[in-house]
This record gives sequence, structure tokens and C-alpha cells, in this order.
Amino acid sequence: MANGPRPDGDAARARIITLLEQNQGAHLSAIIRALELGNHQATIHLKTLEEQATLWGRREGQFLRYLTSSIP
Repeated sequence: MANGPRPDGDAARARIITLLEQNQGAHLSAIIRALELGNHQATIHLKTLEEQATLWGRREGQFLRYLTSSIP
């Protein structure tokens, strides 16, 4: 089995990036609801995108808000 993200997740990750470009600071629950993803599925894709430096997360109270790398 190869290391790294699976190519079949590229479409879901592209949808997450598009959502965040239009909704900077969306939190995990909002991403899950908007894209109809499972919690685990969304978490894995967000982790992959963070590792690729495509987006980053910022904790605000109980929420972890995600922003694209275009926002410093």
C-alpha cells in the first residue's frame, strides 16, 4: 500500500477547499453539514490538506476554525 493521500479523495478535498475559499473560518461541524461528509471522513481530508499546507486551523473556544493558506 502506497503512503500519502489516496487519489480517490481528491474530489472531496477540492470541495472542502472551495467551501473554505467562500467561507473562511468555517468550523468542522459546518463543513460536515455543508458537504454532507462523515465526521471521520472530513477530519481525515482536513488533516491531509493541513499537511499539504493548503489550509490551516485555529482554535477559538470549543471550535476549530479552518482557513485556506491564502489567509495568513
